[in-house]
Formats: sequence, structure tokens, C-alpha cells
Amino acid sequence: MHSLVITKTFKDKEFSPLASSFSLEKIKSASRLIKNGIGHNLKNNPTSYVAIKHTLTSKQGAGRICCVLIFSMKLIIPVILAKKNDKIGQNMSFDNKKFLDKFLKNIELIEKDLKEKRIEVYNLN
Repeated sequence: MHSLVITKTFKDKEFSPLASSFSLEKIKSASRLIKNGIGHNLKNNPTSYVAIKHTLTSKQGAGRICCVLIFSMKLIIPVILAKKNDKIGQNMSFDNKKFLDKFLKNIELIEKDLKEKRIEVYNLN
């Protein structure tokens, strides 16, 4: 069974500001697609995580989500959510310094959230 793990960091810093554009159901739907191998593996990843990006659509416009996968535990953990036309959403790659800096900062905070169990877990099956 695969699970979507929404951390406090992701919810507060990424999801809440864009909740009017991208619902939790959109996040779950994208995570199910990622679970099934649909998404783009981000190259030049400086971490030990597998990072996948996927496109989201809504009536308010397009966006992108970047998730990390923990295969051994069957977890999908969103790290960044952005509108497609902002500086991070335009170029969601590790070659984009703004994306890289935000990804590394969020990963550090997400790891702390995981250790302190500040998470919400959703079944993706």
C-alpha cells in the first residue's frame, strides 16, 4: 500500500498559499500518477531521495508539484508546489538555483516534520 505523506512544512509553506488553485484531491491524484510511474525524474539531484515532478491543472491555471519517493516504505512526500508561471514552477529542475535552494531547505524541514510526526497520511490505493 502506497501512502501520500503531507508534512506540516509542505502544508504551511507550499499547499496553503495555493489551496484555492490546487485542492488536496489534485495532490492525491498527482501522487497516484507518480506512484504508477507517471512523472519526470529530476536529474542532478544532490540528495539521496528520488525526486519526481508532475504537472497539475485547475480552472485557476497550471502548476507543478515535486515529490520525493521513499520506495522501501512506499511513501510519496510532496516537497514543492508552484504555479507553472512563477520562477520555480517555470523551471522545476536542480539546474535552477531558486528551485534547488528551496528544495534543500524544504527537505531539511520535512525531515524534521517526519521525525516529530507532524504529518497527515493518506492511502493512495
